Amino acid sequence: MAIIDRVKEELTLHRQLLIVTVAVVVTVVGWIATNFDQHRILIVVALATALGTMVLAGYLTQYVYQLLKAVEDV
Repeated sequence: MAIIDRVKEELTLHRQLLIVTVAVVVTVVGWIATNFDQHRILIVVALATALGTMVLAGYLTQYVYQLLKAVEDV
């Protein structure tokens, strides 16, 4: 049972991280939409941040699916 409890805690942590990454992407995209004409360099930095965060979210999603599969196998 200790393994299952550890995996459940890890899933909870990764779910929370995924929620935070999605919130960051939505916030950055909203900021880009409102300030598109004003700050060109900041737009590029914001786009890079959004892309990096989306990659992180994809990695976290894939890792959570692997953990779920591990729980199913136990």
